[in-house]
Amino acid sequence: MKTQDVINKLESKGIKPTANRILVLKTLEGEANPQSLKDLERKMVSMDKSSIFRTLTLFLEHDVVHSFEDGRGVLNYEVCE
Repeated sequence: MKTQDVINKLESKGIKPTANRILVLKTLEGEANPQSLKDLERKMVSMDKSSIFRTLTLFLEHDVVHSFEDGRGVLNYEVCE
């Protein structure tokens, strides 16, 4: 997904498109499977775990992503379509 598309998606949900938010959404959009916080932390070494978690929490509140437990007690995140 192009950066401008990500920015437009965030703005349409009422979220200010910061660099971290764009990075998290682009990473999630680029994955074929849902990602856990640990997966995202490994892929985005430039961001710390708490920043990723805060961004995911914001995305959940604005219906950008949804989460579900995978049966092992791990939350996975996926972009809402």
